[in-house]
Amino acid sequence: MININELVNDSDFCQFIEANGKKIKAVVQYLSNDEMQRLPEGERYKEHIRIDTDCELNLQDSVFYKGNEYRVVYEQDWGSYGYKNYTAIRFDGLENPNSNGFELT
Repeated sequence: MININELVNDSDFCQFIEANGKKIKAVVQYLSNDEMQRLPEGERYKEHIRIDTDCELNLQDSVFYKGNEYRVVYEQDWGSYGYKNYTAIRFDGLENPNSNGFELT
């Protein structure tokens, strides 16, 4: 197996993003059309990013990239290759996980 951790931390490829109040090195890209097709239909219209890093993130962690907040929704462990792959969805604050929904009157 080829360990590409060196590339994930190479300044030619990576950038700093903020996650959990810390700056971490990561390679960030927008999802390709093929990757978007794997998402549930109702989620495809939202902006998603792919984060490749050797730092540990958890599902629902907040990540800030280019001034926008994203939430981690999917994780793939490529530890044998020296990194983990995360998918994050743009979070505008309207999608409150603690929402009680609508009250019927």
